Amino acid sequence: MLVLLVFLLFAGTASAGQTYHVRANGDDTRCAGDSQCPWKTLAHAVLKARAGDTVLIGPGRFSERLHFQRRGNLFHSITYRGTRGAKGEYETIIDGSTPVASEWQDAGDGIYKTQLGYDPKAMSAQGYGIWRCGYDSIESGRCQEVMAYSSDKEINTNSGGPVKFWDGIEALFRYQDGWTYLRFRNREHPRDMQVRAAPSGGAITINNAGTILEHVKVVGGQYAVRVAEGAHGTVIQDSYLSHGKHRVLIEGGAEGTIIRRNILTYDGIGFRDPALPAGDWNNTSYARLINRRRYDENKFLIGDTETDDSSIEFRNDSNTIVTQNIIRDSVAGITFHGSTTNADVSYNQIIRHSDNCVYINADWASVNFHHNLLADCDHLMRFQSTQRNMKWSVYANSFWQPPGTGKHIFMNGPDHQPNDSVIAIYQNSHAGTGWAVDVGSDGQHISLPFVYVGNMLMSVDDISSWGDVSWGTMEGIYRDSLWYGTTSVPDFKLPSNSGAVNSAQMLSDAPGMTEQYYVDNQPDYGSTQGGQGISTPPPPTPTDDTTPPTVQITTPLSGARISGSVPVSARASDNKRIAGVQFTLDDQPLGSEQCCTSVDITVDSTKISDGRHILKAVARDEAGNRTTSAPVEIIVANGTTPPPTSTGLNCTGDLLAAGKIALNCVPK
Repeated sequence: MLVLLVFLLFAGTASAGQTYHVRANGDDTRCAGDSQCPWKTLAHAVLKARAGDTVLIGPGRFSERLHFQRRGNLFHSITYRGTRGAKGEYETIIDGSTPVASEWQDAGDGIYKTQLGYDPKAMSAQGYGIWRCGYDSIESGRCQEVMAYSSDKEINTNSGGPVKFWDGIEALFRYQDGWTYLRFRNREHPRDMQVRAAPSGGAITINNAGTILEHVKVVGGQYAVRVAEGAHGTVIQDSYLSHGKHRVLIEGGAEGTIIRRNILTYDGIGFRDPALPAGDWNNTSYARLINRRRYDENKFLIGDTETDDSSIEFRNDSNTIVTQNIIRDSVAGITFHGSTTNADVSYNQIIRHSDNCVYINADWASVNFHHNLLADCDHLMRFQSTQRNMKWSVYANSFWQPPGTGKHIFMNGPDHQPNDSVIAIYQNSHAGTGWAVDVGSDGQHISLPFVYVGNMLMSVDDISSWGDVSWGTMEGIYRDSLWYGTTSVPDFKLPSNSGAVNSAQMLSDAPGMTEQYYVDNQPDYGSTQGGQGISTPPPPTPTDDTTPPTVQITTPLSGARISGSVPVSARASDNKRIAGVQFTLDDQPLGSEQCCTSVDITVDSTKISDGRHILKAVARDEAGNRTTSAPVEIIVANGTTPPPTSTGLNCTGDLLAAGKIALNCVPK
C-alpha cells in the first residue's frame, strides 16, 4: 500500500486540455494545429502546448532538436504521442541529427574530412551509429593510427585472438583542429553513406515538470533523451531509443522520472554484421572475441578509460522508476554515477552487452533492483567502488551466463570500509555458468561485512572464484544442476519435485518479500515462486481496441465521513489490459497514476480542507481508452478551519516528487 502525502488540494475544475496535431505536410504559419490543418514542426508545438494538452505526431522523420521547457502545471502533464503501425512499427521518428551537407575532402588511407562548423558528438550512416574516438586516444595518436588500418588488419585481443580490427566496429570518426575525420572500413565515400551528425546534447532535452513522451522512435543525438535540471515527473514510455552515448541520461537533480515499456539499444554500424550474431557465445567463438573487444575498444579508444556507451545513465536524480524495458545490444545496459536516491529498477530485460549489464560506480545510490532478467554480459552486475556508501536491495532477479563465461554479480574489494552501506542480495536465481557473487582480489583477504546474501538458487560453478572473503551473511544457498551449462536463457521455473520448493526461510522483513510475493506459506529458493516462471513482457503493440475499461471506487462509500489517514481503493477491468488508474479529488489528480486492476492508496485527509469533496477514479487501458468512475462524495471532518477558497488566491507551485506538491498562494 502506497502512502501518498498531498500537501494541499483545493477545489476547482480541471481543464480538459487541447489536442494538437503535427504532420510532416503541415504548416506552422497558416495552421492552428488541428486535425484539418496541422502544424509542421514539433518545435512549434512545444512552444504552443500548455498544461493538460496532447500533441499527436504523425508519421515521418522530424529532424529537430527539442527542448521541453514549458511546464505542465501541478496536476496536468503535456503529452507528446507518436504514431505506431498496425504491427507496432514506430512511424514517428525524432532525429536529433542533420544530413552532412559540407564537402568531404580525401585525407588519405580511406579517411575523409570536412568542416561542420561544430564539434560533432554523434554521427550515423545509413541509420546506424558510429563510434567517436575519445580525446585521450587522439592525443596519444592511437585513433589516427587505427583509422588508417587496412580493411583486413588483424590484432590480438585480451581474450585471445587474433581478430580483424574492423569486425564489430566498421567505422570511426574523430574531431581534431576544427575538422571532422570519418573512415569506413571499406573506404566508402561519405557522400554515398547517408551520413548525419549532431552537436552536443540530447535529441530531446527535458527541463520542465510533467512531460509525457510516448510511441516515438528517437535517434541521432549525443543522448536520445536528456532529463536534466528542473525536470519533475517526466514519463518516457512505449518508445524506441537509439544511438549516441546514452539513450537516456538522468541528471541535474531530476525527480520522479519514469522510464517504462521502451526498447533501448545502440544500433551501431558495427553491431549489424550477420556473420557475428548475438547468441553464439561460447568462450572461444569468434563472435565472443569480437564482443569482448568491443568493450576493450570502447573503454580505451572511445571512452578515455571508461565505457562510453550505456542505455540508461543515472547521474544525479531521485525517485526514478525504470520498469518493463528491453535494454539490449549496447556496450553497457544501465550505469550509475554521481548520486541516485530512491530508485526502483524492475521487470526489465537487460541482455547482450559487451561490458556490464548493470554498472555501479556512484558516489551514493539507494536502489531497489528486482524482478529483472540479466543475461549474456561480460559482468551481469558490477559494484565497482564498494567503499562508497550505498543501499541496494537486489532481489527476485534471474541471472544467466552462457557456457564458458563468468561473472554474475561482481564486487571490487573496498579501499576502505564504508560508513553506512547495506547491499542485500536475496531470492535470486543464477543459471548457466560462472560465479554467482564474485569478488576482485589481489590475493588478499576481502572483507564485505555490509553485503548480505540469502535464499539464493545457484545453478552455476560456485559462489565466488576467490574463497578468502568474509560477508555480512552468506546463508540459505541452494545448489542445483537444473540449469547448469544451458545454452539459452531458461524460464527459471522450478519443477514441483525440486528440493528448492517450499524449503527456504521466510524473509518477511526484507523489501519486496510480501505474502503476495511468496505465493504460499513456505518460500522457494530463487527468483520465482509457486511454480511460476519469469515474466518480462516486451513493450505492448497498439491494437484496434476501442472498448473502454470499467472502473469503480470501492472504498470509501459515498457519503462517508472521514478523518486522519483514509484508505482509498478502486477496481478496474478491461477487455485487454489495464495500464493504470488515476484517483482525483475535486477533479484534481490525487497522487500519481497507479497500476493496475486493484489499486489501494492511503490519503492523509488532514491535508484536505474540511467539508464535502468528490472522489473519482480514471482507468486507462493500453490502447489509450479512458473511463471515469461514478463520483463518490466524502465529507472531511478533521475539525480544521478550511483555507481560503481558490477564488481569493493566486497560486503557483512545483511538483516535488510523485504525489508531493509545494504550493505557494497569495491573496489576489
